[in-house]
Amino acid sequence: MSRTTRRTERGSSLIGIEIGTDEVRLVQPKRAGADEIRRAASMPTDDGVVDPSRLKSLARGFAGRDAVVSPPPGELELRPVRLPRLAGEELREAARWEVAPLLDVDGSDLVAEPIVISPQPGEDGRLEILVVAARVSRMTMLLEPVLEAGFRPVAVEPGFLATGRVFSRRSRRDAERDEVRLVVEVGDSISWLVVMRGDAVVFAKSVAIGGADFDREIARDLGITEDEARSTRLDAARGGLDDLVIEALKESVRRAARPMIDEAAMAIRYATVSARLGRSRAVHVTGPAGSTPGVAEAIDAAVPGVPLEVDHLLDARLRAHPGIAEHGGAGTWVRAFGLAIRPPVAREEAA
Repeated sequence: MSRTTRRTERGSSLIGIEIGTDEVRLVQPKRAGADEIRRAASMPTDDGVVDPSRLKSLARGFAGRDAVVSPPPGELELRPVRLPRLAGEELREAARWEVAPLLDVDGSDLVAEPIVISPQPGEDGRLEILVVAARVSRMTMLLEPVLEAGFRPVAVEPGFLATGRVFSRRSRRDAERDEVRLVVEVGDSISWLVVMRGDAVVFAKSVAIGGADFDREIARDLGITEDEARSTRLDAARGGLDDLVIEALKESVRRAARPMIDEAAMAIRYATVSARLGRSRAVHVTGPAGSTPGVAEAIDAAVPGVPLEVDHLLDARLRAHPGIAEHGGAGTWVRAFGLAIRPPVAREEAA
């Protein structure tokens, strides 16, 4: 899946293309791996379906056409498996056929990307691996409008990997390669918990909790419609409400977010105890609904001893671009940015 047959164009940074259920977002840094944003743009989608002509118009102003693409939620499946120590295409093939029966999918219509979690095999000689899988036919259909718009996808990867990369992007230095971080991406309907060790994923899990759940709880508590609750929540995130209203909203949000908060605490325990990775360096809370009042505080309280860390430089750089500031803010664009700073791969096989 995250496979390529070309190198990125010399002199041009990658373009991150996040295809969401309601919107597609494009981000390009000024330089490869840089925090400064060269250009950002977005357009609505029809339940994840992209209009190629509109996307082609949106592409104007971006340098180059090499892109990393994240498909809409639900298009990729994540399964843990145990496999022998293999490498390259041999590992991909083993992962593909191992996960096919778990998904009840014909292996010939499946593409799989293994993420090795345990650097050392267990007593059975096998490695713990997370397999990200998708139907070839679905990926082909999703990429058609991107190709038709003139982009050249060099990789396709799940959004949670891109989000985790954003907060571990400075962990490639030797002194920080073993630092453990929990990244909590709070979406509109699904949230992701990603544990990073350095710049490598060691744990990932989705939780069916998000902003829509917050809105339903707020609406019930305050006696308003869910649309009004959403507007209230967004106003509160911008600090535009009375303190008493914000406190009432926080209580509703903490109640709705409880399953996600419990899972975050378990993710930290997994990293510390089960995986024996040592104490976690920090927790980061992001995503479209990550700035909802009460969410970060509740997660912070659930993981005592692990500081809640905000990347102020990243937030400032993202907010400085009007296309980002006016269309959801930094947390909403973190996936697209993470796609755009994906490290180059020397050469891989085509998906």
